[in-house]
Amino acid sequence: MNYPILDEIQTICVASNLRKAYKAVQRIYEEAYRDAPVTPVQFSVLVTIARHEAINAGNLAAFLGSDLSTISRNIKVLEKRELVRCCAGEDRRRRQYYLTESGDSAVQASIPCWRKAHDESVAKIGIDLWEELRPGIERLAIHAEADAV
Repeated sequence: MNYPILDEIQTICVASNLRKAYKAVQRIYEEAYRDAPVTPVQFSVLVTIARHEAINAGNLAAFLGSDLSTISRNIKVLEKRELVRCCAGEDRRRRQYYLTESGDSAVQASIPCWRKAHDESVAKIGIDLWEELRPGIERLAIHAEADAV
């Protein structure tokens, strides 16, 4: 079966093209973080916690565009490694997550890895094209955050 629309779908599909781009960027980041104390995903979680000083799992998931079960799995690993600590919030049902000193050290040690991966990714895209694409990607991310909350 071959419908004329199939070529168009494969060529211009937003989801397909973003998925391919994500996989290419993911490989760059995983390579850059090979010797880092945390993975790229863990780094994102730690950076988000650090930026907010104290954050609950729901807000963390929204900021990262993730779901609660994925955040919970990541947090458990980070707590076990003593990079994150948990305290009861004002409402005891909503625990707040904080970076520990070890977590802060892991973030600092991983920043050069992030910089390397970021710079390589931007170089492959081209700085001018990245600056043109970034607002649209950020707009998609904002919509994802709003839909998650």
